[in-house]
Amino acid sequence: GDTCEAFKTSSGKLVMLLSDGMGSGKKASIDSNVVANVVQRIMKAGFPVDMAVRVVNSALLLKDDDERLTTADIAVIDLYGGKCEFIKAGAAPTYVRRGGTVYRLESHSLPAGILNTINVEKFQLSLVESDIIVMISDGVLANGSDEMIVKQIERFKGKDPLDLCSEILHNAAEKGKGVISDDMSV
Repeated sequence: GDTCEAFKTSSGKLVMLLSDGMGSGKKASIDSNVVANVVQRIMKAGFPVDMAVRVVNSALLLKDDDERLTTADIAVIDLYGGKCEFIKAGAAPTYVRRGGTVYRLESHSLPAGILNTINVEKFQLSLVESDIIVMISDGVLANGSDEMIVKQIERFKGKDPLDLCSEILHNAAEKGKGVISDDMSV
């Protein structure tokens, strides 16, 4: 039920998105894909991320069958100025490593699709070249621990972020002793 996307907008922004449909299986996957597709289309058309999140919430509320909840974890990076806006709706923590320190951005907001008006949490940070952003779905925390993830990010010495992602996923799966209870994305 997780969907990850990264895309550039015509206004010089890089958008990273992680959406986690509640539950697992086909319905969760469809819902997380709806979030990713709607956000991508709206932002590529030049509209702000706030509007994209409101449209996503409305689309999920229109579903006439079971309650459909989906998290939205979005990082919008201005590639010219280095500012990053983090938008979180019910999402797992996001981690930002600067130098040897890992900062944890945690949301207490509800996922999209619950209330008529969505309340997201926003964080802003001016990035520097060596910063690392790590976004995870809650399944990673189900088999691991927040403290373990922070230590992995702190110790990471490589250059390729995919190596760090693989390491976090591998350790979370190992911690679960082969039992994966939820989708895991990094």
